[in-house]
Amino acid sequence: MSELPVNSFFRVHKSFIINLNAITAINYIHVMIDDIEIPITADNRNELLKRIKTFS
Repeated sequence: MSELPVNSFFRVHKSFIINLNAITAINYIHVMIDDIEIPITADNRNELLKRIKTFS
C-alpha cells in the first residue's frame, strides 16, 4: 500500500481526505469540491487554512 503525497492531500474530517488541488470553495463547516459538500472539523479547518496559504 502506498501513501498519498502529504503536500497534495489533507484529512478534513475523520471520514474524508481531500485533494487540495480540487477545492473549489471553503466555508465554516464545509469544503466544496465542485458541487459536493464535505464536512470539516473546526480544528482541521484552521490547519487547512494554514496549509492552503503555504500551498498557493
